Amino acid sequence: MGILPAWPIAALAYRVWPPFERTVMVEDEAFRLSPEGPHSSAYTAHVAACWRQAVRVLNHATLPQDGFPGLQRPQDVFAVVRSLKIGAQELGQTFEQLDAYLAGELQHGRLDVQGGLYDGDPVGSVSHAVQALTQAQGAARALYEALAQAEAAAIGLTSDSPADP
Repeated sequence: MGILPAWPIAALAYRVWPPFERTVMVEDEAFRLSPEGPHSSAYTAHVAACWRQAVRVLNHATLPQDGFPGLQRPQDVFAVVRSLKIGAQELGQTFEQLDAYLAGELQHGRLDVQGGLYDGDPVGSVSHAVQALTQAQGAARALYEALAQAEAAAIGLTSDSPADP
């Protein structure tokens, strides 16, 4: 059979680790994250809340005034940047799919606006939302590219600082 090229092994490692399904704690509540769902409006909103909470936790783990409690080595920065880079890339897909959902709902005449800036004007509402989501896709792409540069720059960084016990 021979030796497999490196890319299938890397792809397999990515699919196996981290596992597809995770249980996380969000505000003292266990919550299962899985690409397979079960998907519903409530589940999707809760997943977005998990993302918000994850960013909050990262902010606390990297607080300078607390001595950067979640960072013990430069390799930790590399690992965080790499995960955030992948997340930024996938976030662009989320924005694109939200955009497509709104456009489809508008096309099928299933939307109305009751109150707010676009009261009674679903076309205006969706047009503005789609424009903003398109900008968010570009921002996610720019974030991905910036994080890819940071990742490339951080590869191989080491320190004499003691590692986690």
